[in-house]
Amino acid sequence: MTVDGYDITAFGCTLVGDSSRDSFGSLLKYPKRTEVEYNDWAENNGIQPDLSETRFEERKIQLYFGMQAATVASMNDRYGDFYGLLSAPGYRTVNAVPGLTHTLRYVGMSGFEMSKPLLSSENHRLLTVDFSEDAWGQTAVPAYSAAAPSGLLGINGIDFGNFGIGSDDPLEDFFKYPSPKEPFDDGRQKHLDLVRTQHKNIRLNLWMLATGQTQFANNYLAFFNELKKPGLQTLDVYPAGRQTGVYYSDCGSFRVERWGENRVCARFSIELVAPVFEI
Repeated sequence: MTVDGYDITAFGCTLVGDSSRDSFGSLLKYPKRTEVEYNDWAENNGIQPDLSETRFEERKIQLYFGMQAATVASMNDRYGDFYGLLSAPGYRTVNAVPGLTHTLRYVGMSGFEMSKPLLSSENHRLLTVDFSEDAWGQTAVPAYSAAAPSGLLGINGIDFGNFGIGSDDPLEDFFKYPSPKEPFDDGRQKHLDLVRTQHKNIRLNLWMLATGQTQFANNYLAFFNELKKPGLQTLDVYPAGRQTGVYYSDCGSFRVERWGENRVCARFSIELVAPVFEI
């Protein structure tokens, strides 16, 4: 990993990514879309959203760095130099995932742990560092490559399996019909002669597999490129022969379970909105 072109090993650092300190998951969690403006007419099903452009909210990113040194003096030097790099004016250019570059703003250090008493000759420190990504900066749109079974879900006619994405979810959330809108009330009675349905939120719990970090980054970007296109995207549920128009809203979670040279595994969830849900 590099920060502004400096390899973090020069500061005795490694990027920590484990079950409790998932630096990679924090970096890779897709950004949340800014609130979409829409009209909600009582006489129409669902909503009429303005999807002419796609914008995202600022992301909060938390990275964990392990730092090691042979002496207290060298540890203090490394710690001071690393802090100086992180807190310098301007943005930090962070490269931790092959094919991805993140432009981050240092916010602070919310965690500091030492493995041994301060006077011990050798010491390890765990730094929890907080950043903000003010704008989604991934512009490359690489080709995807299949790495998962196909035939379950699709986006814009592309099978999720082509992105290395699958799901163990029974998709019960997809098949629930949306609730009806409140009936018109003239002050004397509720009129039930015209029933219109609300829009529908759909949560997909997914996993992504790749045979290497570069393939993972390519599929990761290519999938999100489909989600973030302006306008409505087509979500297919192939076994049921159903499809509906949706737009991306948020990434509820993203956890990297394995990060290796020849195998990358992640689980994540995405939130979609169907303005008018028909199945």
